[in-house]
Amino acid sequence: KPGGGSGTPLRAITILRHYATSGMPNYMDARTDVSFHAISKDRKDIGKFNTPSLRDLKYTGPYMHNGVFTTLDPVVVEAPKMPAYQPRTFSRN
Repeated sequence: KPGGGSGTPLRAITILRHYATSGMPNYMDARTDVSFHAISKDRKDIGKFNTPSLRDLKYTGPYMHNGVFTTLDPVVVEAPKMPAYQPRTFSRN
């Protein structure tokens, strides 16, 4: 399924919803992230991402997932102090 079994169930649901609402046929059978192809319909775009530039990032606050910082200064200071992301693993027992 999308994500190749990695990530969270919510991420997989989000990706499937994106595929469904983008008009991707047979979206439940997707084995790869078709990303930009869902919009362009060009097969060479499968797996490509339209990643936004970081140019003018300073004008797009608030920052962090919950909008806790209004400027980039605290992001630069605090982000390195944050613990590394540790994905949760679930036992199938």
